[in-house]
Amino acid sequence: MANPKSSALYPRSKGLTEQALAELGYKDTIIFRPSVLSNTQRSESRLGETALRYALLVSLLFVFEEKGLPRSLSDSDWSLA
Repeated sequence: MANPKSSALYPRSKGLTEQALAELGYKDTIIFRPSVLSNTQRSESRLGETALRYALLVSLLFVFEEKGLPRSLSDSDWSLA
């Protein structure tokens, strides 16, 4: 979670960046915070992102089943989720 007052570097940096963007003076500022990044090229493994990706997949399958939608999606479709 982005927080400009956080003691941890990453959330503090994100919070300060978001705060600075909001102060630029535009009429509207929209900041998107994706829950999961897919198709990333990392050398390390991120268990939390992998688990969340599968949880989202299972959730979507239940929604598709309930709505009667086709269950086949390409990789490019998942980047929009």
